[in-house]
Amino acid sequence: MPSRPHKKKINPTILAAWIGLIGTFITAIFASPLLIELVKLSETQVAVTAGDSTALPSGTLVFSQNFEDGTTSGFSLRDGNWRVIRKKSGQVLEFTAVGTGWPAGTVYFGPSNISNVMIEFQVELKKLSGFYLNFREQSNGDSYVIGFDPNDKVIVWATTTYNGSNWNFSPIESQPFTFQQDKWYRVRVEAKNEEIIITIDGNRMLSGFDAQFSNGSLRFELQPGANILLDDVNIWALDQ
Repeated sequence: MPSRPHKKKINPTILAAWIGLIGTFITAIFASPLLIELVKLSETQVAVTAGDSTALPSGTLVFSQNFEDGTTSGFSLRDGNWRVIRKKSGQVLEFTAVGTGWPAGTVYFGPSNISNVMIEFQVELKKLSGFYLNFREQSNGDSYVIGFDPNDKVIVWATTTYNGSNWNFSPIESQPFTFQQDKWYRVRVEAKNEEIIITIDGNRMLSGFDAQFSNGSLRFELQPGANILLDDVNIWALDQ
């Protein structure tokens, strides 16, 4: 009867040596200068150039409000009605015009005085009436204004100034745009020194240069009959 083959036993000394060798190899890999540099590159924030419509800005986030806590912290209502409501995507701010006067809704938000800035927000038009973003607003109300007008199917960048008796609206740049009701748009406005860039859903809509106002406050305005939803309002102070 043939004898049963015996299993070879592993020498404990050799096993320990192999484990030590593998550990040394792994340590060497993680200590490799090449690997370290690759990790550093992966963690480095990419600096964004002016007008980049897809990446985050190379600035400091100074204001952020998504209304998920049910409050309107950082917003100050002057005219119109507002309330935080729940949608499928989460909680949003509903802003509704009141009356037939101008403006029929006004809400200030963010820092009270800011210069180089990027403002980003999501907006849905519940009614096809216009709304406005005023920025670099002065103490007397003079400011830059971006008009989003679904009736005239246009986006306008302009100045609005008061001469003591009347308000003057002076367009600088404009671009045709057809708004759709009940659709969310992501709007980004970048104001850096004298250059203004406006994008919608990552598409650059218009840009230009003007030096009339260098700093000021921010607010949204509504035309009579307007009703909009706002969400994910963020403001970055841009690097000089």
